[in-house]
Amino acid sequence: MNGLREHFRIRYPERDRAWLAVGEFVLPVLDLSESGAGLPTSDLFQEGQGSQEISIAFSDGGEFLSSAVFVRSNSERTGIRFLRMVPLGRILKEQRRLNERFLHVY
Repeated sequence: MNGLREHFRIRYPERDRAWLAVGEFVLPVLDLSESGAGLPTSDLFQEGQGSQEISIAFSDGGEFLSSAVFVRSNSERTGIRFLRMVPLGRILKEQRRLNERFLHVY
């Protein structure tokens, strides 16, 4: 394997993140791809746990619904994988929005 990712990943600036909800609990999304997300480390997703229903709320009012499972975790972040992928069009729309808003930062 050459180390290239299969899906494009958005890294969110701290002041404009999407939010992931699991039931009544909400976490900021650190990064997002079609197949999964990086979240701050929490007990919401743990190794050996079954899938959980999630929703992601985007700053533009859009929402994505799926189920997700634990992939990996360290002291700073937890990785999850979606059982239904985020549409590529949604990822591209989010990237365009962030580029327009933060062009001077990137």
